[in-house]
Amino acid sequence: MKALHFFLALGAAVAATSSANACIVNNPPAVRIDQSRADTVILATVLEASYTGERGPDCRPWRGHVQLKQVLRGSTSTRRFSIERSGSSAACDDGIAPPAIGDTWVLYLGRRNGKKAVLLSYPLEI
Repeated sequence: MKALHFFLALGAAVAATSSANACIVNNPPAVRIDQSRADTVILATVLEASYTGERGPDCRPWRGHVQLKQVLRGSTSTRRFSIERSGSSAACDDGIAPPAIGDTWVLYLGRRNGKKAVLLSYPLEI
């Protein structure tokens, strides 16, 4: 009987500590921007964007490419960037649809894993 209780307790502990990749708090854009630690902010023109996978029960990923239009803060020598969304609310995706060609987006650039990267990207209206 002790062995049964041990394995039940062990199973409960493993289930309670395993990562579920669930979104704890899906912050609005203003909060995300404030917390982003971006050192460079740019305006970019959308060159192309489209869905990249099948619609799942809770996801519709997309990816796009943009061209630097104007540096608002900081500096960058990069002219083209990729933007994307996973489409999954469980991964805290904000649900923004892919942009249209020619749209202006604001990109927040900073360091990720030691390299300059797009931390956040939003339509100019946001």
